[in-house]
Amino acid sequence: MKKVITRTILRTLIYQYLGLLVGLSIGFICAPNYWGVRVPVFERSIRNIFYPIEFNNQVEDFLIDVGRGRLWSKLDDPKNLKFYNSEIIGQEWFETDYSYTNSDGVSIKDHYRTRINWKPWEQYYPLTNENQGDFNE
Repeated sequence: MKKVITRTILRTLIYQYLGLLVGLSIGFICAPNYWGVRVPVFERSIRNIFYPIEFNNQVEDFLIDVGRGRLWSKLDDPKNLKFYNSEIIGQEWFETDYSYTNSDGVSIKDHYRTRINWKPWEQYYPLTNENQGDFNE
């Protein structure tokens, strides 16, 4: 009796998985353009969720270079551009104090802050009024 029940359960599971495999195969064959676009996004999402990017010294140096490049491109022909206390805060905010000489020959010292989105898009969450507070007060 136990042999018949075990055989029935195994046969049922095997046929269900076989039917699922055949159905997925036919679905993929009938609509390759639908699945072809989604496969890389799905694969990248799995990698980003289960194997996240590690924040290390190389990433920090790269982000500092990106932040400095943004500041340099924002300024109009900076001469003698010098950076002081360049740092990455919270793994995404670049802050630095800088000084330069503009095209009129005036020396300017200022502070610069920008957000650098370097993480995959799955790791950013939109801010809502619930988690950022009410700014209307």
